[in-house]
Amino acid sequence: MQRKGKFQLLISILNISILVVTGIAPVFAYVMESNNYHIQSDSINVGGTDNQTSTSYKMSDTIGEIASGESGSTNYKLKAGYRQMQETYISLTSPGNINMGSGTISLSQDDVFGTGNAWTIKTDNPAGYILTFKTSQANSMDSGTDQFTDYTEASTGTPDAWSVDAANYEFGFSVCGSDVSNSGKSWGADSSSAGCTCGTTSTPSSSLNWMGLTSTTAITVATSGSRTTTSGTDTSLCVGAEQGIDVFAPDGNYTASITATVITQ
Repeated sequence: MQRKGKFQLLISILNISILVVTGIAPVFAYVMESNNYHIQSDSINVGGTDNQTSTSYKMSDTIGEIASGESGSTNYKLKAGYRQMQETYISLTSPGNINMGSGTISLSQDDVFGTGNAWTIKTDNPAGYILTFKTSQANSMDSGTDQFTDYTEASTGTPDAWSVDAANYEFGFSVCGSDVSNSGKSWGADSSSAGCTCGTTSTPSSSLNWMGLTSTTAITVATSGSRTTTSGTDTSLCVGAEQGIDVFAPDGNYTASITATVITQ
């Protein structure tokens, strides 16, 4: 197909806005389990009630324990007893905006790709964490008047090698990091490396698989079943946009907002 005329689609900066769930959250470990249940804590005592309520108060009590409560020293803090549930720390360090390659789709360049700095997750939760991405709207890369369609997988919800139909213009993403292989999706041979390369300016990495940000549904991109190291665990985001050979995307400056959320398991 021969193209004539002037055309330029500017994607100078892809703004990835990160809303982060961080801080100290109460998370409960468990002492016994079956296929269907976890028992968070147990003790041998003579009585008590979990839920006593009135108009103004709620009380949970245990009768018969010895030396329960909080105590501490300069270096340690002890919470003894059935009611002294454990607290777990979790944090997520958010990166800046992503510059997508050259930032310009034009007559001479049909696609652009970019790599974002890594999200660093730190938690001392023995059961690990779950990291998800979602967007604020369907077809998340938007100029205000026009939109790139979310990347279309050959099998919906399954990441695959980058490929955009000749008549479409689409925006998609991939991830890499040491914990992405646990997400239930196959992100490609290079996805286990935290420092992966998304590709060159106009060529996606053949070692990564890609998918679309499907509407506002959260997509699990990394999970761990254990605590991280003190330096944390990194997950990097790759993004790409392409117009097919039989179509011109409307001119404009396009941005997308992606929300990253991390929770303890």
